[in-house]
Amino acid sequence: MNVSGTRRDSASNLSGAWSDPPDIAWPGILPVAEDYVLVARDPCTGRGRVNGRMLVWGTAAGLLADLLLAGHLGLGGRGTLRVRDPCREPADPVDRALWDNIAKEPGTDLDRWLERTADTSVVLAVTRRMVVSGRLTRGEMRRGIRRIPVLMPTDLAEAQWRTERLSVLLPDCERISEADLTLLSIAEATGLLAALGIRPQTGARTGDRRAVAATCPTAVTELLRDLAHRASGGSGAQDRSPCSPRPTGARRR
Repeated sequence: MNVSGTRRDSASNLSGAWSDPPDIAWPGILPVAEDYVLVARDPCTGRGRVNGRMLVWGTAAGLLADLLLAGHLGLGGRGTLRVRDPCREPADPVDRALWDNIAKEPGTDLDRWLERTADTSVVLAVTRRMVVSGRLTRGEMRRGIRRIPVLMPTDLAEAQWRTERLSVLLPDCERISEADLTLLSIAEATGLLAALGIRPQTGARTGDRRAVAATCPTAVTELLRDLAHRASGGSGAQDRSPCSPRPTGARRR
């Protein structure tokens, strides 16, 4: 499926079977980290659409964002990351392992946790979870005379849909959730939108995104700012993100 063609034509083709507006949650809502991993891999080859380091950064940011959006984590004093309720731990083992580590070090700042989480073992943990749940399956790809093991989407149609959803429907959607806005921002910061042929949002839609961003927990906007800064090598890409942080004094925990 060509996701870099005419966006309006692709959107109309995809949404023909749905009422207006299209059901952008079909065929189900995934955690941000898993949605990102599914789109960041070419569904036909299993190869990454972004380089390995950006895939790691994006997955790590998605995993932290999932915990923040679910209310398991929040910001403490001076930008430190903290567990909001020690008695309410995440049900998922991958989420819970990260939550446990953060609970043991409440004085560590958010940017440092993003750096710590950005490890290949985190990507492996998330992909293993997706294999167990049936989202991914192990396959092989020929490279010359060799066969390289790869992870492929179990449902090719779903993987193609999620790619079109991220690259076509979400950027043009008037109503967007905090999770989807977070996914878009992570995809932009790590170069995934560029790999799909999508330019950063400008104009009226940027205004829409900033209106939604104003409702996001401050920890999420801080996370996305830190991700954009690290992914760009400190060149200021965070200023282009639709989830740019709110002014000092408007912080939420």
